[in-house]
Amino acid sequence: MRTSRLRQMVIVTAGAVMASLPAADASAWPGPTAATAPHVPLHGSAECPDADMAFRPRSEFPDTAQGKVDYIRQNVRAGRAIFCLVNGARQIQNPPVPALRGVKNVSNPPRGIGGAPIIHARAAVRLRWWGDVDKYVPPTDPNKKCTPRQDDSTRCDPHINPETGSTPASRMREAGYPAGCKSWSHSENTYTGWGVKDATPQAAFNWWMSSDGHRAAILNPEFRETGVWVEGQSADPAATPDAPGATYVQVFGRCDR
Repeated sequence: MRTSRLRQMVIVTAGAVMASLPAADASAWPGPTAATAPHVPLHGSAECPDADMAFRPRSEFPDTAQGKVDYIRQNVRAGRAIFCLVNGARQIQNPPVPALRGVKNVSNPPRGIGGAPIIHARAAVRLRWWGDVDKYVPPTDPNKKCTPRQDDSTRCDPHINPETGSTPASRMREAGYPAGCKSWSHSENTYTGWGVKDATPQAAFNWWMSSDGHRAAILNPEFRETGVWVEGQSADPAATPDAPGATYVQVFGRCDR
């Protein structure tokens, strides 16, 4: 089943949902060194810290201020792992693709290319529409239906927020990313998985690199900036409530000033 669907822009398995679409204050995230980059593309996760990190549910952390911080810190660690894996894949190309500048959001509300994935990932976990159309339950308005995917009308499009109608481009504009750009382009990769193995950064990266659409976004030399955010819960309504899960959103950008 997996082989026959690898060329689709959206891939669905029992525990994961992924998609890719074209589509502030900041600080850079470190990536892999040139010496370790050749081992990064699909396996070799030891070179990128936390690539195989299994998300732990909130119930496993103490109900203290530090426990809450440690639970949320998983999101940041997973985002750094994705950034490391993606830049590692770019570095081993022949010729190498320029490394992406990782931009983190440091404002509230989220702003810039680092803020756009935060907006989407948090909404995805709250609304949980990345799955079957008939399983999505609008939390407030029963008339708010999800937009079906173009290639599969039984599945919700993970890129279109059913509550606000936002798209990758509108979220980027909302976050202020293209301000001052003479021209710009973007792409958005998404992934949600649950269970010990399907929720790891390595699992998300492996699926992206096994899909033409996701891989093209990751390796596109025109993109020079990226923002990544990971929420420690699944956005698919079919996910088992007590299973560890994660929702990944990575956006790529090019801004010509």
